[in-house]
Amino acid sequence: MIALPETVPVRRFPSRALLTALAFWLAGMLLAHGPMVFSGFRRLQQTRADSRLMHYMLEHEYRWITGDPHHRSLWDPPFFYPVRNTAATSETMVGVAPFYWIWRAVRVPPDFAFSFWMLTISTLNFTAAWFFLRRILDRTPVAAGFGAFLFSFASMRLAHVGHPQLLAGFLFVLVLHALARIFRETDRRRAAPWIAIGAVAFVAQVYAGFYIAWFLALALGLGLNSAILSLINDLFLHGLPFNPFQAIKTE
Repeated sequence: MIALPETVPVRRFPSRALLTALAFWLAGMLLAHGPMVFSGFRRLQQTRADSRLMHYMLEHEYRWITGDPHHRSLWDPPFFYPVRNTAATSETMVGVAPFYWIWRAVRVPPDFAFSFWMLTISTLNFTAAWFFLRRILDRTPVAAGFGAFLFSFASMRLAHVGHPQLLAGFLFVLVLHALARIFRETDRRRAAPWIAIGAVAFVAQVYAGFYIAWFLALALGLGLNSAILSLINDLFLHGLPFNPFQAIKTE
């Protein structure tokens, strides 16, 4: 009797998962940016303070990178001239500025480029959160879509629409994604790219929004302290937790 060769299962394109993610993304984009989009981008989501300043910084950096003689120094934008190093007193947005430069490079006017930049950042927030929930936490497509929706379009995020320096959250999610990959990998060679990705993402977060970077560093520091204490417990206390109630009973 001839044994038939085993058939290799065909790996199907994960269309259901992608369609689920697309549905949550579209619903969130309409919720967060619908008025701006449906107005034909005649209406902008901005305030008279932070939004205008951050938009100016993005445009200044684009003109700096394209060699505009009036913007020849990154740290010396021409406002408050002749005072120098004025950019150091504010957020520079350099970490997320390339997503503005792309739109300006294809001849999109500054006002429209800023609106498209906001749409791009919201999309990156959703994408980073969805992949983190799917690949790291192993959630279902619906759970990952709902979680990414909350991360990207909930009130905690929409409250910062007028503060663009607080809008981008995908970089610190990428840092957490990289850390999870690093600790899961047993092969140092396979972990090395994730170390580089995590380091670049953290530096980009510092230059994209210092406030978020500070809280990220604080959280990582607390996690490191917890890991050190856990290691001390395993090495010197043999993994035995201290139970004060049991100590009282024995006395």
